Amino acid sequence: VADRLIARFKLQAHYHQDSMDGTRQSLQATSSFVSGTEGLITISVDDQNPQFAATLANAYVEELETVNRSLAVSDASNRRLFFEQQLKDAKTQLTAAETDLRKTQERTGMIQPEGQLPAIVSTITQLRATIAAKEVQLETMKSFATAQNPAYLKTQQELQGLREQLTKLD
Repeated sequence: VADRLIARFKLQAHYHQDSMDGTRQSLQATSSFVSGTEGLITISVDDQNPQFAATLANAYVEELETVNRSLAVSDASNRRLFFEQQLKDAKTQLTAAETDLRKTQERTGMIQPEGQLPAIVSTITQLRATIAAKEVQLETMKSFATAQNPAYLKTQQELQGLREQLTKLD
């Protein structure tokens, strides 16, 4: 932010500095930032020219808004990539679970009455898919919620219940 303001207002000449470091120090010495109790940040700039000081203080706000927008976009992009990876992992787990189910059925020679087999397989598959989705949901919640968060705890309990159901069906 400081470098942008230095370039935008030609502060190196304004503060009669030969280097960027000196200009940054001069800008820092004339600028103050106070965080209020309500999350409001007060920016003030001291200068011989009051109009220039006000313009520079307003420019700080503009530059900070630009940085904030940039961070919000990159945060959203990171979340999207995270969710895509979680979805891919869940699909992989679901495919592996379906394969394991088929292998177990072949190995144990489970024979179910003709009408029940598709229903049981479907139920187990749906249950595994739901478990995978809940696991993704929990992983996602870890990025913004603590382990004591009521929604996180509820989702964790639901996942435990689903796992118990799956154990009974297996």
